[in-house]
Amino acid sequence: MFYKINFIDRVPNDVDIGFLSLLNLEEKEKEWNNFIKNFKIKKWILNTEIHKIIIIEYNSKEIKIECLMGKNFTIDDIVIIDNIKCLKSEYFLPSKLCQLCTNIYSNKTDKIKKIIDDINYFFKKNIPFNINIISKLICENINFSVQFDILIHKHNPYSIVLLLDKILKRKNIYSLFHINNINSHLNNNLTIIHYMYKLDLLFLNKNNLIKFLQLNNFIYSRRLTKVYL
Repeated sequence: MFYKINFIDRVPNDVDIGFLSLLNLEEKEKEWNNFIKNFKIKKWILNTEIHKIIIIEYNSKEIKIECLMGKNFTIDDIVIIDNIKCLKSEYFLPSKLCQLCTNIYSNKTDKIKKIIDDINYFFKKNIPFNINIISKLICENINFSVQFDILIHKHNPYSIVLLLDKILKRKNIYSLFHINNINSHLNNNLTIIHYMYKLDLLFLNKNNLIKFLQLNNFIYSRRLTKVYL
């Protein structure tokens, strides 16, 4: 969708799928299976209860489709383009910053470069943005998939957003003025600071719960931690 409105200049070969309503896991699985029946699947990359990645063939091209079963949207987050329900344009920059955090956390260098290129292109278009709105939408973007993130990540990957400039410089990946500029604003924004503090506590409490279960009941802790241990 962001390509269609000229927010990025590359032709994307991947699609992220989420859910509009708060379905349970079984209902989401059924919706996902009905969706992929429409395509010729060339390869399964990942197929777990909460994360699906496939390669399909569409119009003689290979496209990667990724579905996070914990990603939920509301109707207010959506706009319809060419009869397809898409995330609204104002989520572009917040979603890119969130993607950047999770890919830095997972050390996916190739994806990091692609995301930074997208951010660069966005700012070349001189599209205005408000840092207070960006901060609010970063929090909303994380809320879309926090059920998924709490299962697969041991620590809060999004706290990186307050240190992006320093981390990218330390990793010697990119020197990017736009990210430095955004960071200088985010670091002083109480909305994002308070949200990250609460999210850090959520992950900390999750880890403490797992440790408690490991000490008292190995079977339950094994089930709870099998996704990321």
